[in-house]
This record gives sequence, C-alpha cells and structure tokens, in this order.
Amino acid sequence: MKQETLKTLVDLRIIVGYLGEKDQFNWWDSSFYSKSALAFLNPLFPRTSELARCRAVQNAASILHDKAIGIGEIYHLFRLPEHIETQIHTCLQNDDKIKKTINFCAEKSSVHSRLESIASGSQTKSSGPISIGSLDFLEKGALTPLMASVYLDAFNENRKSYPYITSN
Repeated sequence: MKQETLKTLVDLRIIVGYLGEKDQFNWWDSSFYSKSALAFLNPLFPRTSELARCRAVQNAASILHDKAIGIGEIYHLFRLPEHIETQIHTCLQNDDKIKKTINFCAEKSSVHSRLESIASGSQTKSSGPISIGSLDFLEKGALTPLMASVYLDAFNENRKSYPYITSN
C-alpha cells in the first residue's frame, strides 16, 4: 500500500474512532480520546499511550462493526487484513503526523472538517452495512474517500452506517 494511502487510512481510523466515541456521537461506549483517558493511560503506557488509545478505540469500534456486518471474508475500517493492520501499527508507532492527528482530536468541529476533507463528496443515504468495494481498490487508495463519505453522511444524519470491503 502506498504510504500516502496508508496515512490517510490511519487518519480516517483515528477520526472516525474519535467521532464514534461516547462523548461525540455515542456509537460505542468508550472515551479513550478524552483528556481524562490520557491521564489514566500515561502512567501505564508512558512511551506508547497514543498507540494504546488507538488500539482501545479500534477494539471498541471493531466490536460494533463486527456485530453489524459479520465476520468472514469481509473487512471494515477497524478490522482489516493482517498485512494492512501491521502497516497501520508501524505507521502509528513511527509517524509524528499521526500523533498530531490524535492530539488534534480536541474539538469535534475540527475533526469533522478533517473528515469532510478526506471524503469524496458523494453521499450515501442509507444506514446499516454498506458494501463499498473490494480489498484491491482499498489498497490502491480508491475506497478511503468513499468510506469517509459514508461515515460523514452517517454522522451528519445521526444514524449508523458501516462501510465494508469484500475480499478480492
């Protein structure tokens, strides 16, 4: 996967993870991107607290998505094939830009604007599971803007949508 595509995908995971938390749109019952969570995590994970936040939100979001979509030969933003998850993990560990994105999650409006900038502009007016394409297209970077559009529309319309990707 191209580095730019990977970074956009990681940004999208952080943004949707933040917006889906209890204090924003309440899709899942976690608050790991809040300031109080950082105060809790810093003593436990002094060098990797940002990574711990991302993993905790990923787990909470993945449970909700898996219940809605199912598990099998399909993937979603919070559960991707192992080779992509490995790249995401490496990116989160090594990229200062990603740490800035996590820290930037202080204001809902600025995060929402960033989601709009990733989105392709096409609107998907449906809720629940939505097939957006195959893994090949995700790895080429073609599905990230569409995925962002689905989430953007869902947050704007106050409903839950779960874009998913089929295996090749």
